[in-house]
Amino acid sequence: MSPAAASVRSITVRGSVPPLSLHAWLRFDAIDRLLPPDARTLLEIGAGQGSAGALLSRRFTYVGLEPDEESFRTAVKRIGAAGTVLNKPAETYEPSEPFLIPAALALEDVDGVAMGRVAYPPDEVETFDWSPTVLKVYRGTVELTAPFEVAAGATPGRRRVTGRMGYQGCTETLCYPPAEQEVTAFLQVV
Repeated sequence: MSPAAASVRSITVRGSVPPLSLHAWLRFDAIDRLLPPDARTLLEIGAGQGSAGALLSRRFTYVGLEPDEESFRTAVKRIGAAGTVLNKPAETYEPSEPFLIPAALALEDVDGVAMGRVAYPPDEVETFDWSPTVLKVYRGTVELTAPFEVAAGATPGRRRVTGRMGYQGCTETLCYPPAEQEVTAFLQVV
């Protein structure tokens, strides 16, 4: 077998995926080739409208970061429950250590209501025995808020807002594996 033939990899996709432009397929192929074979988690900074993320989220624990509001909304619809897409500036998503994940809440739009960017409270900085790095942490109960916009002509009534909260708990001596929890809130459109 020639070296060129040995490097060819195939991609099997089950179910529907968003349409990918030629550029997106080439980008996906480049990403796929760069990933280590044992990778399980993927952070994509600049998720765009989520076409590549929709494929990547089928194979990895996927978090996409997209600061553009319109692209973010499209990416959330395309990736759905298969991954998490965040709409916040990239510089605010920098973990203190490469093996840690920052707390992140992703909310889904509901009928007639568009959810805005989640606001996080100020973090605390602290050092632990297991890391020489000063870490950004939350302690106790943390309140996150998100603005929302009701579409003109939206039908009045109660709406169920769902989302996913990603986090990683730590103690004085160790950090637990990243975890994710479904969240639910209700709002009343009048």
